[in-house]
Amino acid sequence: MRNTRKGTAIKQAAMSEVSRELGVENTALAKTIEEIMAKYFRDADEKSEARNNRLEKRLDNMHATLARHTDELKTLRSDTLQLQERVSQTEAHLQALVDKTTEMEDRARRDNLLIFNLKEGVEGSNMMSYLMENIPRWFPVFTAAHPPEIMRAHRLGPPRTAPAPGRGQRARPVILKLLRYTDRDVLLREARKKNPEVAGIQLTWAADYSETTSKRRKPCYKIMHEARIQGFTAFLMYPATIKLQRGGDSFIFKEPVSKLGLIGYY
Repeated sequence: MRNTRKGTAIKQAAMSEVSRELGVENTALAKTIEEIMAKYFRDADEKSEARNNRLEKRLDNMHATLARHTDELKTLRSDTLQLQERVSQTEAHLQALVDKTTEMEDRARRDNLLIFNLKEGVEGSNMMSYLMENIPRWFPVFTAAHPPEIMRAHRLGPPRTAPAPGRGQRARPVILKLLRYTDRDVLLREARKKNPEVAGIQLTWAADYSETTSKRRKPCYKIMHEARIQGFTAFLMYPATIKLQRGGDSFIFKEPVSKLGLIGYY
């Protein structure tokens, strides 16, 4: 509005100046020029007003578009938050299913036992007969009349190829399935007391777990080794919890930390 008033004043001043310059003698000419200028200014005002109207309309459209986009962004943000919550819930549910499946697989394997470092070929053609004959000799808690009841026993993996000259080759591990998991626990307990040797190599006995649990337990063995060097008695509890004892003190480690000079669990 201020610009319009200013423009009108300028136009009136311009026409008055024309009239003064031409004088009274040229009144008709001055009137003609004033009419021409008035028409020119009128056309200019109309064009300016039309241009302003177009600009205002564009601004209104931009404001409307911005408001619409703002509402859409709010909706998208709300939808995103809902999706994130659903994803988190789904991930938690999936992890619970994975944990449950892992636990079920571990339970299905609890009758299994792994033997490492048993020299290839010592079992002859029948691993099951070899173990039933030798386990009572290795562990007197079992007798020839009452050996552990083994359902299956075999080596894991394909037969080894001939090693390169001057290079040894590690024996494939042996897995056996016992009728009762209590026999497995007895074998593990007796192996901790005194591990037998075959062909000058000490055997290693271990429970059989799922791949997921095995990966969780793997870092624990180094930690337990370091703890035993420092005088601790180390136990590995299911699924991957380390228990250390020394004197009257007892520690349980579950998460990685640096404690007691170990990179262990707390």
